[in-house]
Amino acid sequence: MNAPGWALIVGGAGALGAFLGERLRAAGWQVVASTRPGRGGDPAWAADLLDPTACAALARRVHDDPPDLLLWCAGRFRLDQAYARAHVLEDVAVNALAPYEIGLAHLEGAARAGRPLLQVHLLDAAGRRPYLRAPGYSLSRGAHESALALLARQAPEQGVVVGIRLGILDVPGRPRPAEAAIAARDALLGRVGALEELGALIDAVVDAPRAFSGAIVDLDGGLSQRRNSLQRPPGE
Repeated sequence: MNAPGWALIVGGAGALGAFLGERLRAAGWQVVASTRPGRGGDPAWAADLLDPTACAALARRVHDDPPDLLLWCAGRFRLDQAYARAHVLEDVAVNALAPYEIGLAHLEGAARAGRPLLQVHLLDAAGRRPYLRAPGYSLSRGAHESALALLARQAPEQGVVVGIRLGILDVPGRPRPAEAAIAARDALLGRVGALEELGALIDAVVDAPRAFSGAIVDLDGGLSQRRNSLQRPPGE
């Protein structure tokens, strides 16, 4: 998949989706952004992922016209001090069910067309090590990782499914001093991850997708290497 084709970025209006979209365009890709209606993406590919009907419609469209690259950047985050079942169900719908349903439609559509495909899902470190102040989000991100494993096992011979598990990223205009302090203390590199590192990793996956087939790659400044225990670390 070295030659640029067309890419669908689900969650293309967010900071990460917009950044990666511009990077892909600069490399010669035709990029379509799928966002919630009215968020600036392509209206023909718009969908509210909380709406099962809209999600199913997007899945059908992806099946009938499968992109060469499906890049999943969408996510729903809410910082809840207390567990709330209704919030968890909403988070799971957006962060796990939607990527599985649309990802599966992508696999099936590409297999029908006999075309190679690549799926890249941006995961969150909360799926591996839950955030105490965001139980619903953490549960949903763990489910996303399970969905990714299912998709990788269901991929056709020419299909590649890859996950990139993000920790704390330095996003311009969105300072996170508390998180940056944690990373400086605990991460192997002594800092948070950088957008440019994410872009370089996407470039590598696109250039040699088979080398990453079925993998989940951590991008967090080395924080996950120091925090490989389920126990709560001191000071959190």
